[in-house]
Amino acid sequence: MRQKNKPLPSRHPISSGLFRSGGCGQAFDTLIVSGLFSGLSSLKRHRRVNAALKEEIAVIHAWSAKCQTPEEWERDKTAAAAAAATADSVTAPTGI
Repeated sequence: MRQKNKPLPSRHPISSGLFRSGGCGQAFDTLIVSGLFSGLSSLKRHRRVNAALKEEIAVIHAWSAKCQTPEEWERDKTAAAAAAATADSVTAPTGI
């Protein structure tokens, strides 16, 4: 798939996206963070993104999107850091 930079309509300013291709080169996992997601259900968030990226999604084999508000993203980032710190403090048993 040819990389294409397409500005999204101003009513859909997606502030962050992470694209990671699977082995086939046509599978993408995305993290999309936008203040416009505040107060919207997960379904409505995905519908907004799907509408904005309709043409691009049509040529992709597999695509998943995680749509979060900036507050949700910060919360998850903080929780992940805390979990990593806890995991680092646990020592594995010896003799196994």
